[in-house]
Amino acid sequence: ETAKGERIKRLKSGAFARFSKLKGKLDLPMRVFSRKKYKKKGVELFYKGVKPIYSIGKGRIIYIGDLSNYGNVILVDHGEDIRSVILGDLDIQVKKGDFVDHGSILGYTLDTGRKKSPLYFEIRRKNMAQNSKEWLKKRYI
Repeated sequence: ETAKGERIKRLKSGAFARFSKLKGKLDLPMRVFSRKKYKKKGVELFYKGVKPIYSIGKGRIIYIGDLSNYGNVILVDHGEDIRSVILGDLDIQVKKGDFVDHGSILGYTLDTGRKKSPLYFEIRRKNMAQNSKEWLKKRYI
């Protein structure tokens, strides 16, 4: 069997079902940004130009779409009813149903021509926004 087939079988079997153990240990989905702003539940990352957007952990893409005021949205299911949400002006490179690993490229920001554009990121559990700051590595706080 191919390595990709083995990876998909492992992910489907629940290999990402211990995501809650990563609380306080997650990276942000963008590695290069000019500043960050913590909102009530999520984080806004400001950038200029085209930047890659990464998966914060293993999971499956469960939704890709548009939100009128925010741009594109990507929802990744990480198991245990935990999802990561990414909103912004994006060139999405994944499809609904795709399995992703930590660090997989989900897409790229678009160069909007604005001085600085925001990318919004949050963690949701049972469809309720969490304090995403609690999930991040200390170096981001």
